[in-house]
Amino acid sequence: TPQQHAVAEMFQRTFTDQSSFFPDTNAEFKRLRDTFVKELQTCPHLFKNIYNPSAGYFITTELTPTSLSSDDAWCRWLIENHGVASIPCTAFTDERFVFREGKEKQVMGGKGEERLFVRWACCKPEDMLKKVGEVLRGV
Repeated sequence: TPQQHAVAEMFQRTFTDQSSFFPDTNAEFKRLRDTFVKELQTCPHLFKNIYNPSAGYFITTELTPTSLSSDDAWCRWLIENHGVASIPCTAFTDERFVFREGKEKQVMGGKGEERLFVRWACCKPEDMLKKVGEVLRGV
């Protein structure tokens, strides 16, 4: 198909130094990640921990204790009240499990402090990431 030929050509050029697609893309994602991590770090009232990956375009944050009962409820509240979208990490797990202090993925009802995690996509324009930081600082 034409798409397969185009992908094959892209790989061929990339691996013969005729293209800078992968290095440029990696550098751009790193720059955006670093920018957004700096924005998130200005919000200690919201985030207990910020997990900055060495690659990719998602950042995970651990929420500070909240009156909301779940990461899903927090994400819904944030978008409904502040227009900022994030992803509840429980969307990627079996709903019978949560993260608890000291034991990852312990069955609900076990002992330990419940921990809530939210995932952020940082593959957005830099000005948008900075605007999100501004909104989060005001929450």
